[in-house]
Amino acid sequence: MNKLTTINFKVLKISRVYLEIILNNKYNAKLLKSNLTEDFKIDAEYSALAEDLSVVSKYGTTLKYNLVSNELNNEPVIFQTDKPNVYLIEELKNLGGKYDKDDNVWVLNDFVKDRVEDLEEIYNSSEISIEVSVEKERSLDSLNLFGYDLIKLVNGRDKGTYQMADVAIISGSSKSGGSANNPKVIISSDTVLRFKLPKKLFEMHVENHKNDGYEIKVI
Repeated sequence: MNKLTTINFKVLKISRVYLEIILNNKYNAKLLKSNLTEDFKIDAEYSALAEDLSVVSKYGTTLKYNLVSNELNNEPVIFQTDKPNVYLIEELKNLGGKYDKDDNVWVLNDFVKDRVEDLEEIYNSSEISIEVSVEKERSLDSLNLFGYDLIKLVNGRDKGTYQMADVAIISGSSKSGGSANNPKVIISSDTVLRFKLPKKLFEMHVENHKNDGYEIKVI
């Protein structure tokens, strides 16, 4: 996500893709149309939080913005987690969230605050330590359990694998395999892993993973 900034502007014209606006009664700019701009009126003035999409070229700077919140009083909802999770990312995207890589947070509209609070309760709940035993050899794109990538390919078939931070391999091994066009992570049948995860996330998915042939216990 690009830099977030509060903009004060007046709407000059509404076209198919953009609203033409003037910032601080001084600079001409464009505001990307979205559901947040539906109620904006020509000649009306607004203050809002926006993503800065401005483009700098040899011809100068084209000021462009995309609203994150359509009213300054409606503060955006911020979600932060230290562990990327594919389930969580999908949920946040479905809620219209945008990732701010500079601050390592997700920014969402205030009208989904209740759903974000539900996600906070799951993904930022107290952590537990678990042990996972692989009961048979597996050939995977990556070893992903509970939404976390635990073991991944380095880069292609011939460069091996690596375990993610905070994942301990107690026994067994992993290696790269498959074909050049379809590389795989190969997990040996005696592999045992230990790692931490949020307790509520564990409770939501543990039975599914056990049914997939993994032996899992809290330690």
